[in-house]
Amino acid sequence: MTSNRVYPVFLVVALAALVVGACSKSDKPSAGKPSAGGTPGAASQPGGAPVKQEPAAQPATPKELGEKIGAVYLEAMQEAAKLVEGKPAPADVKAKVEALKEKYVQQLVELGKKREPLTAQDKAAVDSAISLAVMKAGNEPWYKGYSEAVQSYFSKDQEFHKLLTSFNIIGQYASFDLLKKQEPKEAARLGIK
Repeated sequence: MTSNRVYPVFLVVALAALVVGACSKSDKPSAGKPSAGGTPGAASQPGGAPVKQEPAAQPATPKELGEKIGAVYLEAMQEAAKLVEGKPAPADVKAKVEALKEKYVQQLVELGKKREPLTAQDKAAVDSAISLAVMKAGNEPWYKGYSEAVQSYFSKDQEFHKLLTSFNIIGQYASFDLLKKQEPKEAARLGIK
């Protein structure tokens, strides 16, 4: 994306890629595979400090799993928006934003482990629930501030701008096929094969 603007439409496009990626997988469940990515407490933030994993209620249905992933996505976006409220200097918040992203990456990977063994039909139900949650973001007051902050960093710090825009597609960490296709280095880093 060459534009320096972040629109809610970007969210829908990113989510459409998530749904298409999920639907392209075969119907075979992979429940017999060992889970990838290590144990929840094994992750670490940049600098080596352990990432605290918060206990989560176990989703009982694909729809509930999708709602949980959507809720985690929105929470990550809202927290990122809070960190860049007032458009602080990138050097002042970059480490916090990186740590925040890693915290949510780990949560989404754990949820992705629950999505991974599902049939293609159940994955589609998960992704549909995620879509509904993600579409809500564009109408939230905090999203406007987030978008403006992201735009303001485009000309100041390209690397930080890229980090912030990566929150728009953070949901891909719960869709292993999509993550492996779009971010193979990240999938490898997280032990997703």
